Amino acid sequence: MEHDRLFKELLTAFFFEFLELFFPTLATLVDRSREPEFLDKETNQESTRIADLMVRLRLLEGEAYFIVHLEHEAQDKGSLPDRMYRYFSRAWDRYQLPIYPIAILSFPGLKLEPQSYSLQFHDLSMLDFRYRTVQLNQLNWSDFLNNPNPLASALMARMKIRKRDRPQVKVECLRLLATLRLDREKSRLISRFVDSYLRMTAREMRVYDEILETIPPGERQVVMQYTTSWKEEGRQEGLEEGRQEGRQEGLQEGLAKASRRGLKFSLDIKFGEAASTLIARLPDCPLETLERLQDALEAKADLQQLEKLVPNSTLT
Repeated sequence: MEHDRLFKELLTAFFFEFLELFFPTLATLVDRSREPEFLDKETNQESTRIADLMVRLRLLEGEAYFIVHLEHEAQDKGSLPDRMYRYFSRAWDRYQLPIYPIAILSFPGLKLEPQSYSLQFHDLSMLDFRYRTVQLNQLNWSDFLNNPNPLASALMARMKIRKRDRPQVKVECLRLLATLRLDREKSRLISRFVDSYLRMTAREMRVYDEILETIPPGERQVVMQYTTSWKEEGRQEGLEEGRQEGRQEGLQEGLAKASRRGLKFSLDIKFGEAASTLIARLPDCPLETLERLQDALEAKADLQQLEKLVPNSTLT
């Protein structure tokens, strides 16, 4: 999984929201009338790794500027304090502006990460460098359940979650997203982030569907509208998996699985309980039948017309 890309997209789109969620005092100092300026990427010459985000902001009072450096870590590579200082010193040499360094840690684990780096020789303290951390695995997802900040609806998916709670968290992330009324692109960005980190097993998907049935119909419809957008992405993943396996049966299986998932959501949104019999028979349908059903559904066929597309031996 491309962790850095997912986080960069999210934090670029919701940068001010990130400051409000985790650093509210700092957020009050920023002139929000000016768009954040994302600066040229800083390259770590030793590892060729690109530091995540350097953002120049204007202070609300006066004409002064400062920089926020966001460094995302998806794996515990060690030596974070040393690297944070090196990134800081290079940015200072280049921009000569005050820098507020933040490390965003999304890897699992119970260890609390340090927030400082010091150098000392004999009786001389030569360096006392400090930075902030947001350690997602130390945060309980339920504490953000009713937070109206859109970033909370995404990052709950990377917080401390018991395995058995994964389907519940996925539903709650999307329910919170549904209340925010974001534009389509930002909503899609968050829903894709949540789906990437909370991919369900077959058993978890059944629990997820059961939880969806317990929420009010209006909320359920909005949540399912988000989840249907994963259908085409799932089809493409199935196609790629089949190609990599080099077997036609692998390709067919991947496409059929994605088609069933998308059809189930679409039928439930459009027809509700009336489509329960047809939905129950989708696992028995071959790929050709699933594709005919999808085409007919997009052509606005009614439920009776859709049922006729399923062979009598399948729909009884």
